[in-house]
Amino acid sequence: MVEETLNEKADIRLINEINVEDILNYIMERTANGATYIDCIVNYAEKYNVDIDVIGEIVRESPVLMSSVHEEAEGLNLVEKVQR
Repeated sequence: MVEETLNEKADIRLINEINVEDILNYIMERTANGATYIDCIVNYAEKYNVDIDVIGEIVRESPVLMSSVHEEAEGLNLVEKVQR
């Protein structure tokens, strides 16, 4: 329990240190060149050694990015399709 709390605090500090705009720009540049959103997110996390959960929090805070990732995941049958 204490370890989980420490990890959560570390994640919050990491989100504060990461420039959210840089992440969004990184993803948008690569998707414009044909890469998928999911691949871009995973690639960023690996390249900059950032926990994927931290990137996930950033994605969830951006409605446009979250929508794009969700639509992509639906197309790959990773999540249930939502009626629109």
